[in-house]
Amino acid sequence: MRLSVDACAAAIPLALAAWSVSSSTLHHLDLRVSVENLPDIIPPTLVFPHLSHLTVELRIVYRSSDAMAHILGTLLPFLNRSSPTLTSFALLTREHLPLKELYTKLSVMPKLRSFVAMQGYVSTLQTDTSGLHDFLSRHSDALHSLSLSFYSLGSGIILDPEMEGWTEQEFLRVSLPNLTSLTLGLYDFPAHFGEKIRKSLQGLSIPELRHLYLPMPLPLLELEEIFQDGMDIQVLTLNCTSIEAALFDLVASKLPRLLHLDLRYAAGRDNHAQQSQEDQMRLETLIKQHVSDIQGTCTEALTLTAFHNQDQLAPSDTPKHPLRTIYLGIKSPKKANIEALRAQLTIGWFPSLQVLAGEEAALL
Repeated sequence: MRLSVDACAAAIPLALAAWSVSSSTLHHLDLRVSVENLPDIIPPTLVFPHLSHLTVELRIVYRSSDAMAHILGTLLPFLNRSSPTLTSFALLTREHLPLKELYTKLSVMPKLRSFVAMQGYVSTLQTDTSGLHDFLSRHSDALHSLSLSFYSLGSGIILDPEMEGWTEQEFLRVSLPNLTSLTLGLYDFPAHFGEKIRKSLQGLSIPELRHLYLPMPLPLLELEEIFQDGMDIQVLTLNCTSIEAALFDLVASKLPRLLHLDLRYAAGRDNHAQQSQEDQMRLETLIKQHVSDIQGTCTEALTLTAFHNQDQLAPSDTPKHPLRTIYLGIKSPKKANIEALRAQLTIGWFPSLQVLAGEEAALL
């Protein structure tokens, strides 16, 4: 059984009734709650003996609340009662909470395979992530999937506005020998953070990494910085600020084993009609630029290192790039545009490409 609870004050009686009915059958629980309501929504003896997937999203309604007293006094014991059965755990908040004590006092979750952490972040001198390091270290051998997201809170006094010490944090130096999927989200962080993202990825020891997801909007220059040393991954999901030929150059040269590419460059816009029209214009422009380059009239705006003329293609004995699937963050793309672009990508970069599809077909 799966249950999703948005525990505003009015919903508390319904949630308590749900606990009594579903306690023995509940496997998935998504709990969105204010820290002030934690004592009301989680009774001292609440336990779900078969709970395997737990998501807790915390918010603060009253800034005068002693948030950590509620978290440590109510949420922590509940998490520790649930720890023996959890295979997936997510702790989400955009608040700037001192979570060190919570993470260090969490019991080991022996079955944990997936962990998601999201939190507000002020600076490397004001946000203590040592508790996160402790939790990751204790579960490093078990984790197969990890998602870390940080939201920069730029108000108030920031002691390290450029976050110079970002890569020195211990949680970015954990060995994760069995991890295959990593999401790293850094939102509203300083500009030109690509080098620190690259060093963050290098600091984590993840020999089996196959899927990397960078969900924050990233311009091409940042992506070139992040992947300048290459990566041995098979699936990449990006939220790009633009889609251009140089991006495919980067993929072809720095990600030689990539099989699936998911480009979500259009994410975040609310006007879907405008989004669809803009996406079609971008796609048609990209196709025209590709055709122009193949015909030998390369424009200065593009840097097609993969080809400028069909006579200059790499020798036939050069290993072919294995990329098979590209998903574009495009609303209802025209079939003709998709087919034309697929043909150009196949000629120019990815001879193994089989699927090029729009947003509604994205599976990653």
